[in-house]
Amino acid sequence: MLETLQFLGASADESARRLHDYYRGFPEDLPQLSVLIPPDGNSRPEGIRESYYEQRERGELPLVY
Repeated sequence: MLETLQFLGASADESARRLHDYYRGFPEDLPQLSVLIPPDGNSRPEGIRESYYEQRERGELPLVY
């Protein structure tokens, strides 16, 4: 699978690149941690700013990980 993803990522074909980005990308439904309340409270509230959801909102989340 890793070799397939590497091949798709290096391809000049736009369809292959989109498939690569789909499999290596972040899901569309990232959780918005700022609205969730953990049962025992949040021991790292500063982590919310570091979350992938917040990074995407700021335009800082890369297309793939």
